[in-house]
Amino acid sequence: MEDPEKANETLQKLEDRDVRIIYLPPVTVAAARFSGEAEYGVGPEATGMIEKFVYETELLKLKPDARGMGFDCSRADLRVEAGAAPTAYEAWVSIPEDMEVKPPLVKKTFGGGMYAAHVLRDWSFQDWRLLQEWARESERYEEAGGPCFEEILNYYNLMNNGAKMEDTQIDLLLPVKEMIKWRMKERVQAFFAFSPENGYSCRRIYIWNISNLTYMPGACDAYFIYGVILG
Repeated sequence: MEDPEKANETLQKLEDRDVRIIYLPPVTVAAARFSGEAEYGVGPEATGMIEKFVYETELLKLKPDARGMGFDCSRADLRVEAGAAPTAYEAWVSIPEDMEVKPPLVKKTFGGGMYAAHVLRDWSFQDWRLLQEWARESERYEEAGGPCFEEILNYYNLMNNGAKMEDTQIDLLLPVKEMIKWRMKERVQAFFAFSPENGYSCRRIYIWNISNLTYMPGACDAYFIYGVILG
C-alpha cells in the first residue's frame, strides 16, 4: 500500500506534465478595476463589472472568441500571495480593436507573452503556491514580470449560460521566460549535432562569451562556447 504521507507530498507538488507552456497573443481589452476590503477578496466585484459590460454590449455576438481573465493587483509588483484575499483586482475581456469602451471601464492593449498554465483545482487558490514553486525548481523556465492571470475557461458558453459559479473553470497563468542557461545549452547541443566531425562543413565560426554565466551547469572553468553556422 502506498505511504499516505508520500502520496500527499506528491499531490502538493506540480510536475512538468502538470504545467502547460502557452503564449498569450497581443489583444485589446476592456478593463475594470475594483479595490477595497472583502472576506474573499474583491475579484467578484471587478468581474461583475465586466460581466455587465459583456451583456449590455452583446459582446459575444460581435466577438464569440472573447476571453475573460483577471489578476490580483494588490501589490505593486503584481505578484500573487497564495491564500491572501486580494484588496485590488483588475478584470479583462478581449474586445474588437475599434470597440468603444465607456467609464468606469478602460480600454487597454495587452502585449502578450509566455505563460505557465495550470487548471485551478480548489477555490482556496493554493495552486498558485504550487505553480510558483514549480517555476522556482524548473531547470528551463523562471518567473517573468507582468500580471499573474486567472483566465476563465469556456468563456462563451459560461456567459451564455448565466456565468454560474458552479460551472466556472479557471486557468492560472504565471508569466515565465526561458532561462539563458537553457538557451545556451541548446546552442551547445546544436554545435555537437552539426560539427564538422559529424560530416558537415562550416563557413564561419562564432564564439559566445559566457564568462559571466557562472551559474550555468557544466560551465566550470570553461570561458567560451563555440558554435557554427553551416555552409
